[in-house]
Amino acid sequence: MMSNKTNEILTDFLAGKNSRDGIVIKDCRAKELMIIARYGGDIIVSFYNVNDLTEPTFICLFEMEKNNKMNWNKIFLRFAEIKSMLRER
Repeated sequence: MMSNKTNEILTDFLAGKNSRDGIVIKDCRAKELMIIARYGGDIIVSFYNVNDLTEPTFICLFEMEKNNKMNWNKIFLRFAEIKSMLRER
């Protein structure tokens, strides 16, 4: 089931807005989405099929070494840089 925070990030993305709570990266086939979100000191990377956004197909959980806004900002900016170098549809 998609969490409220992940749902807000996806809703903002679909409305063309940016969210500082997370980032969405679409694959080049336009079949899957990767949503990166912060939950406290954890970073959750969830993969969703665009035809079924209710259940993730894969989830990867990471724990930040230090739970603070500065670490999250560094991680967020790196994913934003990666997204800018990828082809999305």
